[in-house]
Order: sequence, then structure tokens, then C-alpha cells
Amino acid sequence: MADEQVLRTDGGKSGVRHLHADGGQPGGQDQPASVEQRTLEYRCTVLPEWIDYNGHMSEAFYVLAFGFATDQVMELLGMGPQYREETGNSLYTVEAHVRYLSETGEGAPLTITTTVVGAGAKKLHLAHEMRTSSKPDDADRAASDSALRDAGGAATEGTQPDGAASDAGTLIATEELLALHVNSGTGRTAPFPEQIADTIEGHRLPDTLEPPDWIGRSVSL
Repeated sequence: MADEQVLRTDGGKSGVRHLHADGGQPGGQDQPASVEQRTLEYRCTVLPEWIDYNGHMSEAFYVLAFGFATDQVMELLGMGPQYREETGNSLYTVEAHVRYLSETGEGAPLTITTTVVGAGAKKLHLAHEMRTSSKPDDADRAASDSALRDAGGAATEGTQPDGAASDAGTLIATEELLALHVNSGTGRTAPFPEQIADTIEGHRLPDTLEPPDWIGRSVSL
């Protein structure tokens, strides 16, 4: 059963996160967690100021929403504001790859699910998937499908996993990122403390399960 918490982002808007209690957190069950139990959710709504001159959510704000989801993961794993203040350590994103699969508009509800794909002594590999239950109109969908095909991508419906529908809605964007655990005082990487490393391991996707099939893609013509 998931615990629900309401949080505030740095932008002053509210979001809702669902933390699955059996995903390796203290007090969880002893049996291995399923993929769903290891998946973190962040929810928000597209704000008016996120809309660009085309009437859709601007690409910069996809990244902003993904950033809020990353902040949530940091807090869940024990690297929230108190940890950063006491240790001077934080996560620095050093590489990210965003795929824009479909447009969305003002007021659309967004759900971002996050999978901890992998981790090292000083590294964290995350996969974000953004979905919305608000569907674009036919003209918007046709334009999106045409643009994606021109770019060698998938259409926004009738395909898996790009544009796939789920209980949270249609997949409209993904972000894969690599972050390093860095001490802000020295500017150098630092190993995760043992407790945090154990928490990360408890949420990491097991080696026996496949990560999302879009992981590791590169930009090409």
C-alpha cells in the first residue's frame, strides 16, 4: 500500500508523491519488491507560465518537472535539504537525455514515474517517464506524430512503449540521467554513506528485471 505525501516545490506549486512502502524502505516487507513497488511517482499540473508561443508546454518546463521528480527521489533516498546542509553533499546531474513524444497544454495533469536503473559508489542512474491523462486534440496529435516520424521516433498512440497508455495516461516524454554524488565544499565526488547506499540498493531495479527499452539511446539522424 502506498503512502501519500504532499510537498511543495521550489517553484511554490504543490505536487503529490506516492511512496511504495515495500520498496526496500525500513519497515517494508522482507520479500523482494516488484517493479511497481520500486517505482516512485511525482504529480503536478501544467501551469499557465509553462505554455509557449505554440500553445503547448515549452520544452524547458518538461525538464523542470523532471527536475522536481529528481528532487523527490533525492529526498526519499535520504539526500534531502537536511542531509545537504549537514554534509555539504548533493547530487549533480552530469548527463541527461530527454525525448519529447507528444505535446500537452495548460492545466494538464502530469504523472512522472521514476525508476532507479542503477547505482555505483558515487553515481546514480535514473529513468523518468512523464504521462498525462489529458489528450491533445486531433490536429495536435497529427502534428506530433508527423514530427516524431520525421525524427525517427514513434507515433503517439498505437505503439509500445512510446506513447503507450497506462492508468496514469499517455506517455509524452522520458528523461534518462546520470548524477554524481558531490561534496560542494571540495567540488569532488564522494561515496554515498552506507545508509544511503543501502536505501538506493533497496530501490534499485533488480538485475533480473529489464530496464525501460529506451534507456541508452543516442541522438542520430
